[in-house]
Amino acid sequence: MKRWQIIGVRMAVCWMAGGMAVTAGMVELDGQAEARVASGFTWRGTVVTEDPVFQPSVNLNGTHGGVRVWGTWDLTDSDEPVDRSRVDLSVFGRLEAGMALLRGGAVAYLYHDGLYARNQDTYEVFAECTLDVIGLPSVRVNYDISKLDGLYAQARVAHSFELMPDQWAMDVRLGIGLMDQAYAETQFTTRDAESGEVVYEPDGVVVSDFEASIEWPVFAGQWTVTPAVTYQTQLDSDVKDAVKAAGEATDQWVVSLACGYTF
Repeated sequence: MKRWQIIGVRMAVCWMAGGMAVTAGMVELDGQAEARVASGFTWRGTVVTEDPVFQPSVNLNGTHGGVRVWGTWDLTDSDEPVDRSRVDLSVFGRLEAGMALLRGGAVAYLYHDGLYARNQDTYEVFAECTLDVIGLPSVRVNYDISKLDGLYAQARVAHSFELMPDQWAMDVRLGIGLMDQAYAETQFTTRDAESGEVVYEPDGVVVSDFEASIEWPVFAGQWTVTPAVTYQTQLDSDVKDAVKAAGEATDQWVVSLACGYTF
């Protein structure tokens, strides 16, 4: 990514965050802070870790936009997992048009800078459309504007069942992800451990992953406690064969428990 591109993304993030801070006294903002502990972490079809993680987040939402800060840290006692720890900073604008909710913004993925860290920070822009109909169908497209110049898209449906009015619910979500060739190459290209030669490299668009999750939020005033179960798996058979041959997992069950506070 060129230096001026990085500067431009950072200026946009600072400008939007600063704009919200200046106008916070004039507009109503809804906020939520959450702390989550999970048995593992899978992201966009890749099993990042099968060890426990801590994932805190803070969300600020206004009428026309918001800010989200989310992080993930391994809970294992080792130096190497710093490569899997990161903080996501998101800013977005929103617009309601009939039954459609439109959102667009930018995300910075900031990795821990440690002795064993290999991942570099990346930056994306995104656009999302959600329809206010049964199933809440949505499509979100993320495009990497840093080193990848690749696209990841996800289509999702969701539904909430009220188990006890204002006290207990069950939320169900299903999603399918897709990557263009440039993005898939960065995620799934595998090399021989000894020679370093490429063993497998995606040669086109990849329908990459499937995700299903069930949450049971329990509400008590401004507090929410949410146990959840999530299953994620890779869908492309060639990708799965290559990942298995490399000795890595292709799917994962994750159980988690979150405690949130709305302000």
